[in-house]
Amino acid sequence: MVRNLVRGLAEVGAPVEVLVQEGEWEGMPGVPVFEAPRWLNRFAAGAYAAAARRQSYDAFVGANYFVPPLATRGRRSCGVIHDVQYARYPEFFSTRKRTWLRIAHSTTLRVADVVVAISESVRGDLAALHGPTHARKIVVIPDPVSWERFSSASAVPVPFPYVLAVAAQYPHKNLDTLVRAFTRLKASPDLADLRLVLVGQASSALVSVIGEDRVARAVAESPVADDILRVGYVDDRTLGGWYRGASVLALPSLFEGFGMPAVEALGLGIPTVTTRCAALPESTLGLAQYVDDPLDDSELADVLAAVIRSRERYTPSAEAVETVRATYAPHRVARLYLEALTSR
Repeated sequence: MVRNLVRGLAEVGAPVEVLVQEGEWEGMPGVPVFEAPRWLNRFAAGAYAAAARRQSYDAFVGANYFVPPLATRGRRSCGVIHDVQYARYPEFFSTRKRTWLRIAHSTTLRVADVVVAISESVRGDLAALHGPTHARKIVVIPDPVSWERFSSASAVPVPFPYVLAVAAQYPHKNLDTLVRAFTRLKASPDLADLRLVLVGQASSALVSVIGEDRVARAVAESPVADDILRVGYVDDRTLGGWYRGASVLALPSLFEGFGMPAVEALGLGIPTVTTRCAALPESTLGLAQYVDDPLDDSELADVLAAVIRSRERYTPSAEAVETVRATYAPHRVARLYLEALTSR
């Protein structure tokens, strides 16, 4: 999201500087970077960088749900809140993490000049949790999506059809249900060649994951485990290749503030199956196929099978692809940020 937004700001000619922890930014031509010491945690690093560079910027965007109160004083500030999952699914968070998120969100709502909710769903959750006091500050601006990241990629040359899932393996991504749905799919003779490709970091590599590795357990219990590929984190070019070769993209999340992989897939013309949870119907513009009960692996298997068997019917039209790309184009989203920062 941050890279896409910086790209959009550069496209519309807005001078932008990126404030990051040391070693956390790969660089972008023409975009200066200020690095905070690596030994600081990311929020302390953000506050340090914001304070150190305060004389150089007119507005500060805290893209990770936190605006440091003192460091940004005297400058226009914007905080981006991506979701309130900690309140909807507290079992996925430690007590410490829930406490920090509640403080960070409430602080941002109090001190920022404008607060960006990345979907109407997130805005509704913020209003429900924090009341109407700060409602005037909240503006809905979707995440920017850059398909240029995948422009040089070609389909991965694999000799089999596959269902693709792109998600770090957090519990709310519900990938264990997808594994069980895939096991059901493989029972159909016409889908015997199908594979499941899981792109994204494993649960064991993620910070603050509570409980067992549900995906690993589901794969271990599946009689078709040999047909499930867990490829881990990949770069943009490789990810673009996996997208382009997929029979269908599956994002069976229990909760999303936006759901970028589903939007990316639709913008690449890939049939997409997701759920009706939280922001997903909104961010996908009603163009995906939706599961009503995200925990029902039988329903998910049925929807996936229908899409795979009649792929042409469910492939987004050229007009739909253009609508998705225009809606989330980085330059369009960047202008929305600039408007919010200058008009509120």
